[in-house]
Amino acid sequence: MLRTDGENLQSVLTSLIDRDLEFLSLLDGSPAVGYLKDERGFYIYLNETAKGLCASKLGEKGSYCEEDLFQGETLEAIRTQDHTVLTTGKLLTSLLLLKDTADQDVVWLVYKFRMSTSCDRKLVAGIHIRDDEWDEISEPLVRQISEKLAA
Repeated sequence: MLRTDGENLQSVLTSLIDRDLEFLSLLDGSPAVGYLKDERGFYIYLNETAKGLCASKLGEKGSYCEEDLFQGETLEAIRTQDHTVLTTGKLLTSLLLLKDTADQDVVWLVYKFRMSTSCDRKLVAGIHIRDDEWDEISEPLVRQISEKLAA
């Protein structure tokens, strides 16, 4: 049973914050794009890789939505995927063709999954990996995640 005295509560909160910071540090250090967004398409979190790729479109705004980054068929495909993830709760894996900062076509391997907060708010979490970087990224990323989960 969890005690509620101040010292124990502080210890639990510190542990949770440390774990969250470690997870965000892992995502921010990854060459993969990582994000969390709400059901309306507003980004709650973008990792450093995502921010770097989107910097020219994002500017200095404090909050970002899908329309800031995507248009047309791409935007519709992303919304359809998000709706599927939010309603089914299942992992979605797909390929997405986007332009990079040099206006070159890039294929991204996309993983999306639903996360729920303690107040039952549903979020879409996503990790995108450039298909031409998969071999370079996959081994160290899998190793890092495995080490974190084993700890």
